[in-house]
Amino acid sequence: MEEKTIAGPYCPPSIGMLLIIVGTRFYTPAKELEGYLSEAPKHKMKLEAEPYNKFDPLAVKVLDCQGEERLIGYIRSEDTRKAHFLMKLYNDTQIYLHVVGLVPGANTSLVAYPVINGKELKLFKRSDIPANLIPQDNFSKLIVRLDTIPTERKETLYFCLTYLRDKCLWSIPQPTLTAILESIEHDKYSIKANSSAPTLKVDGGISQLAFGNGSLTNNH
Repeated sequence: MEEKTIAGPYCPPSIGMLLIIVGTRFYTPAKELEGYLSEAPKHKMKLEAEPYNKFDPLAVKVLDCQGEERLIGYIRSEDTRKAHFLMKLYNDTQIYLHVVGLVPGANTSLVAYPVINGKELKLFKRSDIPANLIPQDNFSKLIVRLDTIPTERKETLYFCLTYLRDKCLWSIPQPTLTAILESIEHDKYSIKANSSAPTLKVDGGISQLAFGNGSLTNNH
């Protein structure tokens, strides 16, 4: 019987650039909110990073540019990396938003697309991403080296990183954890890893572990 194999991490050929603006009810008086939201698609809005936000250094605020600029909400956390990607790619261009309506079932959240140099951007092809924008941090380098790391060490690494994320509040990228898991599963199917191996445990000795020739730094 042919053994099952696990494919590498799925990398879609394009990224949908839909952005959701949340928190509008906190920045517009309740008596004005319904009218404001109905008029929002006619307003000119722009993105602006807020690196000193005490709750989230990746926060991206949305400003209404009609008349005097004012804060109307924030890009939801699931979309902030897309927003930061665009701001890095077009670092010399102000990114505006085209509001296209309300989020179904969330009547105070707005749906918008970024506007670059007057053109609405709904889809971004990964093939158009410049090579110098591909991250080369320690986590990215680790993913590239997974094939050279023994399965047992990958399992230890996975448990340590999840421990650091959940117990020490380190900022560990989810794609890194997913890639490690997929690599472990690939190993188990391809080399029939010994199922009698002892269970790996994580304790206070994490700092004693060495992962290859490099080191992982706290990016939190």
